Amino acid sequence: MKYGAWTSRIKLLSLLVLILLLLLHQLRGSFLLQQTTINTTWILQEDAINAPTFSDSDERLTLVHCVGENFLPGSSWHSKSCHYRNLCYHDQQQWTLRPSSTLQLELEEENNFFFFSSTKLQQNVSTIGLRPSWVRNKQYRWSPNLDVTNNADRDTIRKTVRKHVDRTVIIVSVPPFGSMITFLVDLLFPIFNLIELFHLQSSTFDKPILVNLLNIQDLNDDDIAWMEKGLSWMGYELMYRNISSLTTNLSSSSSQIPYCFSHAAAGIGMLTVTGLSQRGALATDYQPAWSRNHAGRGVLLHQFRNHVLRHTLTKKKKEKENLEDSSSRKKMIQLAFTATTRDNWKDLSKCLDDTVATTQNSYSIRHIDWTSHGRMNNTVDLMETAASSYAWIADANNENCTWPALFLPKGAHLILLYDSNVLVKNKKKRNKNSNGGNGRPIKLDFGLWNQLSHIHVHWLSLSHPPVTLANMMAGILLNNNISGNDTIKSDTQDGTRQIHSDSSTKVRFDGGMPLSLKTRHMPEGSSKVHCIGENWMWNAAHYRSCHVQHLCFDTVSKTFVLPATATHNNNGRLLPMDAVSTWVDPQTTKVMMGHSIRHSTSEDAWFPLLQSSSSPNKDYSYYALDPNVIWLPFFSEQPNISNPGHLLWDFWLPMFTLMELFLPKDGGRPKLLLTNLDSSCTKGAIDASCYKMVSKFLPLLGVSNDSLVSAMVESQLWDPTTDVPEHPTPLVCAENGLMGIGMLTDHGSKKHGQLLEDYQSVQNIGRGPMFWRFRNFMLKNLKQEESSGRPAAPWKITFSINSSQNPSRRRAMERQIEIAQELFPPDGNELGIVVESVQLGQLALEAQTKLMDETAVFVSVMGGSASTAMFLRRDTSLILYYNDIDDFAKGNPNKGGNSIPNRMDWDFWNNASYLRVHWLPIRTMDAENDLKSFARLLQVEVNTAMLLAQEQSTA
Repeated sequence: MKYGAWTSRIKLLSLLVLILLLLLHQLRGSFLLQQTTINTTWILQEDAINAPTFSDSDERLTLVHCVGENFLPGSSWHSKSCHYRNLCYHDQQQWTLRPSSTLQLELEEENNFFFFSSTKLQQNVSTIGLRPSWVRNKQYRWSPNLDVTNNADRDTIRKTVRKHVDRTVIIVSVPPFGSMITFLVDLLFPIFNLIELFHLQSSTFDKPILVNLLNIQDLNDDDIAWMEKGLSWMGYELMYRNISSLTTNLSSSSSQIPYCFSHAAAGIGMLTVTGLSQRGALATDYQPAWSRNHAGRGVLLHQFRNHVLRHTLTKKKKEKENLEDSSSRKKMIQLAFTATTRDNWKDLSKCLDDTVATTQNSYSIRHIDWTSHGRMNNTVDLMETAASSYAWIADANNENCTWPALFLPKGAHLILLYDSNVLVKNKKKRNKNSNGGNGRPIKLDFGLWNQLSHIHVHWLSLSHPPVTLANMMAGILLNNNISGNDTIKSDTQDGTRQIHSDSSTKVRFDGGMPLSLKTRHMPEGSSKVHCIGENWMWNAAHYRSCHVQHLCFDTVSKTFVLPATATHNNNGRLLPMDAVSTWVDPQTTKVMMGHSIRHSTSEDAWFPLLQSSSSPNKDYSYYALDPNVIWLPFFSEQPNISNPGHLLWDFWLPMFTLMELFLPKDGGRPKLLLTNLDSSCTKGAIDASCYKMVSKFLPLLGVSNDSLVSAMVESQLWDPTTDVPEHPTPLVCAENGLMGIGMLTDHGSKKHGQLLEDYQSVQNIGRGPMFWRFRNFMLKNLKQEESSGRPAAPWKITFSINSSQNPSRRRAMERQIEIAQELFPPDGNELGIVVESVQLGQLALEAQTKLMDETAVFVSVMGGSASTAMFLRRDTSLILYYNDIDDFAKGNPNKGGNSIPNRMDWDFWNNASYLRVHWLPIRTMDAENDLKSFARLLQVEVNTAMLLAQEQSTA
């Protein structure tokens, strides 16, 4: 009894303690809430007091548009981002959506697992930048509430009065604040990416974008002050949690009125730079299947850098300096260290000072002691310092010293000195050396630094003796650099001597390209290289992309070459884990040129040959192409390139990405020269299907058939004035060459949806803005107007019929066309809605793109033929039917394998943020329920197109 009594007392005491702890937690939360709201006013006070009231009878549109869906119910919220129109805020962090039509509600209530719409009103997103430990933490899974209870209340709810606020708000949660670099790239950068995804920067351009913190009660005053400071660097403002300070200024009858924002967005989960990696601390971080694919993100990171600097640099500073270029500045080298590393860096600093002093270049070195820089102080000063520097040298694993390098100008150098004794770890203790675990040094944040294409990033080990290390750094900084705006300069600027130039020469190259004969002097005339994407793994060639200045082709040996002096390749001093982005190692510097990454071998990797000169001061002659020519070697993998989808996204898209990564935006209109590295895709090939398809789509790149040649067959010099010409040199050279398609495709190392693993990682997260620019680039090359606006009257519903050779996907869509014609009959149709069906393969390229420009709703079966839909206007509806008859993702049945239908090319469509994408099943497409859902969807999307056009016209 005594034991039982004591047990009861202990249980009661434990319960009381638990209740007390809960009360203390609530009091703490209440106290923090008072801390954050006292002496503050809600940022929207003036806007909301003067805001007009409205109800849904005013036709104010409530819309949701989400991207990033991966069709795996347990993880789709990780990668999803959403844009909301007319999202309403209530007190205590309550956000609601009120459907604007009965049809919209009926679609929301559809209980069909196989029917997916990017415009579904309730979709979960992650409000925080995900980390491995948070993947299963549902605390950060969020969706606005749907403000509808039952059918009887719909009309009443829709007539409820609300206040309209013409502002854009971003909804996030924030983790405990850590380092400056994670604050920048795992919070501010994802917010910037989210805004760019949905084109929100200009939606309410006259007022700053707001950021709402869902978990502000978890932050202290210092955290909130730091958040406000960081947002000010972006030109954004913090929206406070509690609306009580606002409602005290309003009448009591209006204090419960919701405040509805013109635009809102949420879902930064996988938009971070870190993704699900440990920033380089684990061996798995170097494999994208676990972390993420960073390829191609350098463009957006550069835009982020410029956006921050425009809001932080003083007006005088901005007027004085061009943020984009470092070539005209004094060559300032910043050497950053902390108190703990000061003694270790003394010898290195002295050696570097001595080495630079012996040169004839005007370089100066500044030492930055980090002990004088606190968490919040001097951050803008450090940004400005980096923005005006030629080089930044720092301890690679000390993030306090590295973060300012994010703001280096185009053409600058970042040298990261890593510790060879600090090694990565495996997640599993056994097999320590598998995947490089515990066997390779940590390269902290390599996924960030090695994707920055506007600067040159180098990694050197601190194991090198100080004198050796200083000499290597001097060699990098003084000799082998390509500035962001490099072109071959005149004789007096860079030491190259143009001994002879005959602009009237009759010699031509390939399809008739004019040439001029020139001579360059070594060593200044060596080719120069800048590569990005290094991951120090066996598959590094998959991720590497390079810009070559002075790329040459030997018309005798039929090979691409890089003229170089004997010392140009003198990098034998490098350790295996070093990496210099401007040095070439013939054994390891390789790229992929169009082979399928999934099935490629090491023999498929390629790079131009180094053509070393025996004399360091030797002149050599060459034929120069037009300075605006951009040379793009590639390998035309068969049969993929004969499919329009593969051609556009596995070749044209990576080529466009390479140009965005490396070439200046104001460098004039480029002339592309495409050279096939094999002989399979030529005019005279036995199977001409490749050449026929490529020739049809070449105008999208702005070039003619004469600009597509085979290195093995057609690349030669010829002179129309003589049958047996004698040429002084076999070399033909372009000022700029780009290479390294690899992981820049739309699917990377994955297939297109045929395998279960294809859905377990998302290749194109955050790439929606690039897809939109790619679309506009191709339309501009066709000399068609860049239709950046939304669809307009007459509203066209276009059906793509019989678009596939696959029997299960070859559909005439008779019933769907009938329904569209019944809803919008040709006679008596006052809205100007047109229903049309076409076979796209029978139309010329220009006719296809023009049709897309005129379409408001496009209906097609998935596959390569649907790729033309990428030319649709912004906010156009794309309805794709997928094969759920005999095409399922292969994989482990216990994890969904063989049961998830293959939604081909989902990774592109679900991340093309300018399109409203819907997926419907083929198997039941003619069943009564599916036809009803299709009719509802069609009506909602046509109505949405009209209202969005009306909004645009009144904006």
